[in-house]
Amino acid sequence: MSNDKAFLRRPLGDVVVATDFSPSADLALGRAAQLPIRRGSTLALLHVTPTRLAATDALLQKVAAVERMERSRGQTLLQAEGSRREPVDVVPEIVEGKPFVEIVRNARNRRAELIVLGRRGEGGFRALLVGSTAERVIRKAGASVLVVTRPAAGPYQRPLVAIDFSDSSRLALETTLRLVGPDTGVVELLHAYDVPPGTTDPATLARHLEAVARANFEKFLVDFASAGVEWRITLKEGDARQVIPDLAAERQCDLVALGSHGRSGFAQILIGSVAEAVVRGAPCDVLVARQAAAEFKLP
Repeated sequence: MSNDKAFLRRPLGDVVVATDFSPSADLALGRAAQLPIRRGSTLALLHVTPTRLAATDALLQKVAAVERMERSRGQTLLQAEGSRREPVDVVPEIVEGKPFVEIVRNARNRRAELIVLGRRGEGGFRALLVGSTAERVIRKAGASVLVVTRPAAGPYQRPLVAIDFSDSSRLALETTLRLVGPDTGVVELLHAYDVPPGTTDPATLARHLEAVARANFEKFLVDFASAGVEWRITLKEGDARQVIPDLAAERQCDLVALGSHGRSGFAQILIGSVAEAVVRGAPCDVLVARQAAAEFKLP
């Protein structure tokens, strides 16, 4: 990785934001409008309508969706202009199908770097964060996913990045540096570790794991030496499902970032209860960083 600060803080390419016109989706639109998207890239507004509707119902839904999408586009343009970012091309798109399939397909077709979703949804997105849709988007998408919880008053200022020293957590930190504001001075870094039950001398093992983690951090952060921020490192024993949200609340963070695959306490971050707990339990927006997958297969 280059040690050039401009590289570490470079703007995003294409971004897809899913909307069902709910208040939660409006939060996602507002955040997407604040993102540092580079000139010439696209902010795609995607709405998915259900299939297998009667012809009349389908037509009425599409007419209503077109009208609401135009309002959403206008609102997003105004918010983008107010953020004083580079001019952004806002492109609305309405498709039919399963929400998670069409979100992933659209992002892959556009080679989008980021998918933005609201925390809760209505209609076709009702399952987001309370069922399988969000999990499927995060697992299947060939892009990072940003789950929005709060209104966007400006760029992120108080991020927390979960680090397990894998390539995935490296991507999480890199992406976080691209999302935060230029005047962000401190980035919280968290490494969680588990002492297995039944360990003969848990205190000694915990001290060993902390020492190894500190040494790993020194090597891990070499590539980010020119980021222009102060690293605040926390090493904490415990279950990642609880440690991450708790520290985010304690430090009043506005963004939690983590990798999609990892080792140590984050080994199952996208499988089962850990991902659900972090996304549902964090008191702020959550970024799940993911490298592009080679292909997308429906389950």
